[in-house]
Amino acid sequence: MRGLVLPLQGETDVITVTSLATAYLAEVEVPTKELTLIEDAGHFAAFTQPDRFLIELLSRVRPLSSAPKPSSLGEA
Repeated sequence: MRGLVLPLQGETDVITVTSLATAYLAEVEVPTKELTLIEDAGHFAAFTQPDRFLIELLSRVRPLSSAPKPSSLGEA
């Protein structure tokens, strides 16, 4: 598989608990993967902590817009 996985989740999410998200991410075979926990947020982190969520998007996802094209990220 090629690509990346960058899930953003609330650190106190009781619907998708961190241990399950971490276990899932360990199983995903992609060159780039990183779980980001949003402080003081639960399952709806984008709505309960919109400023923090946006900061994470801008700092982690936006730089990828100038990253190498997907074909150079690795092929499965």
